[in-house]
Amino acid sequence: MQININLSVQDYLRGYKEMCRFIARSPVICGVMLLLALLVTVVPFSFFPLRMGACALLVSLVVCVVSIQYRYGSLRRLAAELNFHQRLILPAILGITALSWLAFFAADLLSGLMPAAAGNAAVAYDGMTLTGIVLGGALVCVAQLMPYILAHFCHSFSLSRKQGEHIWLSLMLRWKTLAAFLPVALFVPLAIVLKQDWSAFLLLAASMYCTFLMFIVFNITPEPEAQRVSSPAFMPQGA
Repeated sequence: MQININLSVQDYLRGYKEMCRFIARSPVICGVMLLLALLVTVVPFSFFPLRMGACALLVSLVVCVVSIQYRYGSLRRLAAELNFHQRLILPAILGITALSWLAFFAADLLSGLMPAAAGNAAVAYDGMTLTGIVLGGALVCVAQLMPYILAHFCHSFSLSRKQGEHIWLSLMLRWKTLAAFLPVALFVPLAIVLKQDWSAFLLLAASMYCTFLMFIVFNITPEPEAQRVSSPAFMPQGA
């Protein structure tokens, strides 16, 4: 297995091209994923921990659905793929939900201690602020979203945690990786200015792009038609 961590600008652009090609070829599947993202937005922010757990589930579903459809051309192996990754998905959802409960409790406690500051806070969205929001959104994709998606691929290839961390750090420390997520992050300040909750849809777009980026890193390509018929019901990605 050859792992490519020295991605060029063309590789990052190819990730977007492959994602757009996938959307054009699988509009129904993409429509269902949009519906799932819409269901996540239905969860109110007052149930923030549950919302974060739903976001983690959405990311895992995106990785599994896109991986199976991209490689085999159908979702017949989706149940086996989800079953294969359940040892990763379930603990991640429970851990993220538990940490979100603690963060939610701490934020509620701080807001109670500083009610005046919380009520009178006002933000001026000047150029520097919007730029910082865009960069912050891209950093979240690279520092938090990417390692979670990478963990699915490392689990498929039976790579150790140390190997996965090496791949992630190698990608994260490249400015091109951060720049690659800026197109998605550009919609974050737009959603804030328009006062729209696009968080789940932005997470969906970032997850899809990161998944296609992992295809390039792990050299995963669609299976030929002849092999799709003869291959077993489930094979780890990249096998």
